[in-house]
Amino acid sequence: MMPKIVLLWTDLALFALVLLVGFYAWRVSRSRTLKSTWMRVARSAPAMCSGVVLSFFVVIGLVDSLHYQPRLPPLKGAAPDAPIVYAPKLVSLLDGFLVDTAFVQPEKTYSRPLAFQQFTKESLFNAKGEAVREFPRLKFGGSHLSEPETQWLADVWKRALGGLAAGAIVAGVLAGLLWRKAKDSVLPWRAMLTTMVLMSLVLGAIIGLSSGYHVLGTDGTGNDVLWQALKSVRTAWVIGSLTTVAMLPLALLLGISSGYFKGWIDDVIQYIYSTLTSIPGVLLIAACVLMMQVFIDTHATSFPTAAQRADIRLFTLCMILGLTGWSGLCRLLRAESLKLRELEYVQAAKAFGISHWRIMLRHLLPNVMHIVLITVVLEFSSLVLYEAVLSYLGIGVDPTMNSFGSMIEKSRLEMSRDPMIWWSLFSAFTFMLALVLSANLFSDGVRDAFDPKSRLFRPRRFIKPVLAGVSEATLATSSAKSIWPNPDATSLLELKALEIGIDADDELRYAVKALALTVKRGETFALVGESGSGKSMTAFALMRLLPDALKVTAGQIVLDGQDLNQLSEAQMRSVRGGRIGMIFQEPATSLNPVMRIGDQIIEPIEHHTSLRGKKARARALQWLDRVGIPDAAKRIDDYPFQFSGGQKQRIMIAIALAAEPTLLVADEPTTALDVTVQAQVLALIAEIQRELGMAVLLITHDLAVVKGVADTVALMRHGEIVETAPADEFFASPKHPYARELFDAIPTYSKRGKPLSRLSGNSSNQTLSGSELDRQPVQDIVLSVQDLQVHYRLRAGFLQRTVGWTKVVQEVSFDLRKAETLAVVGGSGCGKTTVAKALLRLIDPSAYVGGDVKLHDQSITLANRSQLAALRQKIQIVFQDPYASLDPRMRVTEILMEGIEALRPEWSVSQRQLRVDYLLARVGLPEDAGMRFSHEFSGGQRQRIAIARALAVEPEVLVLDEPTSALDVSVQAQILDLLKDLQRETGMAYILITHNFGVVEYMADRVAVMDAGRLVEVGSADEVLHHAKHELTRTLLAAVPRLSFA
Repeated sequence: MMPKIVLLWTDLALFALVLLVGFYAWRVSRSRTLKSTWMRVARSAPAMCSGVVLSFFVVIGLVDSLHYQPRLPPLKGAAPDAPIVYAPKLVSLLDGFLVDTAFVQPEKTYSRPLAFQQFTKESLFNAKGEAVREFPRLKFGGSHLSEPETQWLADVWKRALGGLAAGAIVAGVLAGLLWRKAKDSVLPWRAMLTTMVLMSLVLGAIIGLSSGYHVLGTDGTGNDVLWQALKSVRTAWVIGSLTTVAMLPLALLLGISSGYFKGWIDDVIQYIYSTLTSIPGVLLIAACVLMMQVFIDTHATSFPTAAQRADIRLFTLCMILGLTGWSGLCRLLRAESLKLRELEYVQAAKAFGISHWRIMLRHLLPNVMHIVLITVVLEFSSLVLYEAVLSYLGIGVDPTMNSFGSMIEKSRLEMSRDPMIWWSLFSAFTFMLALVLSANLFSDGVRDAFDPKSRLFRPRRFIKPVLAGVSEATLATSSAKSIWPNPDATSLLELKALEIGIDADDELRYAVKALALTVKRGETFALVGESGSGKSMTAFALMRLLPDALKVTAGQIVLDGQDLNQLSEAQMRSVRGGRIGMIFQEPATSLNPVMRIGDQIIEPIEHHTSLRGKKARARALQWLDRVGIPDAAKRIDDYPFQFSGGQKQRIMIAIALAAEPTLLVADEPTTALDVTVQAQVLALIAEIQRELGMAVLLITHDLAVVKGVADTVALMRHGEIVETAPADEFFASPKHPYARELFDAIPTYSKRGKPLSRLSGNSSNQTLSGSELDRQPVQDIVLSVQDLQVHYRLRAGFLQRTVGWTKVVQEVSFDLRKAETLAVVGGSGCGKTTVAKALLRLIDPSAYVGGDVKLHDQSITLANRSQLAALRQKIQIVFQDPYASLDPRMRVTEILMEGIEALRPEWSVSQRQLRVDYLLARVGLPEDAGMRFSHEFSGGQRQRIAIARALAVEPEVLVLDEPTSALDVSVQAQILDLLKDLQRETGMAYILITHNFGVVEYMADRVAVMDAGRLVEVGSADEVLHHAKHELTRTLLAAVPRLSFA
């Protein structure tokens, strides 16, 4: 007889969520990037094993969400056309599956797990008719036993073994189906199969025992405890999922909006959640629940059954919990969004004219999801316990509905009895532990998969390939030794047959192959090479700071006769900073943003020396003076954001040298510095080196710097050292063709108009003489800047009133013509980058921006939102920091496609993809670069991506803020040739902000020199570079390191 299908509110909500998950799965199947990300989840053994357990709970919850009213048989003698009568009780499909088992066979009261008699005694009459106190037999549990005292144990074993056998058969079938996949697949089928087998055996034993016993006993009303736990699974899913669905939209929208927009929007949102959190949560929920209960009572006809009334109460409870519980997550998201909005990849998105809502959706939301996942999973278990508190107060779920909270609340009194009734609490605890733990592990896997930097090295997945040119005997011998004998007493650092493996998604790759080098005491050893050649990875390996996806797979790193790879992490901490200091490549991400710079310098001093307190602070102040921080005594308590990029690098140098190490690893130490400060820093390092006898391992792509300071040079390419020689010999007569190629690629004034890179030989970059360049026709003005000013407020007092202004840029004026390159040079912190951001309206709204910037007679300064969006297609920017300017959670294709989609909507999908492929090829990136994340590239490669992004929409004006600061000379040559080609083909104009005077000499048509926010000298490249008038210009030119070849 067909039953009557009944859809409860929570049923509809759960199945709507299932449909949403299905739709998302369909989108994943059609998206290459999403599919790749979820494959990382699938390769995680903990995530997939917990996924198997979660799937069991999901199936239980969904089966229990299919409700119906059974059709009652017609009464005897009833007419054929009599109306159909349905049972008043609502049951689920799960109840139907469990019929005729112990799950739905009630007893009178408590009974122990697997018992055949009640837990409590009752007055019974014996055969003689006498009243005695005995434990009565259960109606179902063990009722088939005629002599339970003697038959019970054997019967329990029989049923348990029978269930185990059935579970083993199911497990065997699963093993047969999945074993082949386990052999050939990268997915953790064996771990998943082990989980399935264990679950099959446990479920088999439970089903076998439940055919004759209550496996987890019964409660005070005689209901099966295991059945209550199974029924509570659905309630837990409903509370966890629906409350989250009600909470997340408000928390995400308000939290991200508050941090992103700031100003009055932030104030209003803060007032709302501050007011909400000031009201006691229990009272607010109680008021809402009681109002809903009044509505249910006054509309009884809309909810005819007890199950429907209990369900609508549960549904409204979830909505109330969600709508009143979003403030905590909102606060966390606001704080994170305040930080993210200042990063350069958000500024780059603004430069493309992308709407605020799209920026929040594509750039902020993915980067706060780790906070959301952690909060939601923690809230899930808290909600279940919170429901128990509400049930105790009478405002939780309906008493007729099963839930873990009600089980815990009931066991409160049961645990105080003597003897103790423990099985209800044990059941609720076990099921909650399994559910919440599996949800935690699975969410951890999802979080790590969507965090590109969380990849781990998995050595067992790969068969180690044999490296060309390195015998197995050599590697085996070197790996077998723990400490080498030091053949040369002057040797400080020795690397031999060093290999660094990268755990890619599908194979084991090598960042460094069979590397060998020796650094002597007091020596400056320069390691040079192109971006991605393995220089920085070698430095990180010395410090034992490799990313999780990389690992030293062979070789040794010996410092003063001690193998660093054999040290414990505790021992290694005394080496880092104490014996080996390191200057990292990117100061903006190496300094703690919430820690004063003085404290960051004092930290290694106190850890590695005997100085403490005032003496340590005095030493820190001394180091700040030595690296050239002005007003060090005043600025020692400032934060990193208050310093320019070059000043941050100087602070990093002070931190590295603070404990006076015996070896200094300098990874691009002068990349962000202007030439005068660069000379000072190099002289400072050389001075300290002479004082302490310190060795320096200098990692750089600046060959002019290398020639001036290095004793020995090693040239690295594709993870291998191709040439090692004394510096004089290396520059006088390099032996490797790649070294000669590097020298040819160095930009100079004499090479103007000529291609630098051999790869540009077939390009349109024709060779022009100097006189031909001078006779180029005068072009129209495309960008006009008049009296540009940028001032920042100075606030003081309790109310933070404006007490003055910091004048960062003052009365800057210049014109830029079509196909012209204007180079802007000057010391660090002089305002060059601020000018660049002001041209694109990327300055913080709280700052004052005066003057006028016109692009083709259209004012950028006064443009409204729609006008500005159109203008952004014509002017773009390449930011200084290649690490902060690329969204870490977007693949390269998505990064390049974003600007095209925003500013070139008329292009088709195929045209956009062709443009992306063309750009990646033009900037010299590999074919698979589009599917990779930014952290998988070196600093130079990231800058190439940033340049490709800016070129994607074919702008007329391109602002280049240190575009080649992170590039080696060969890649720099390709980029400069590319820029010259594009300028010749399209007439694009460049504003080139740089410290590299070689690039200025090669690229610039005009040069503007900036100091303290003002332009102090503007003229043609020949006038400024060869006939400088201002003292600052002459000082800068005198400090430029230059190369001359034999």
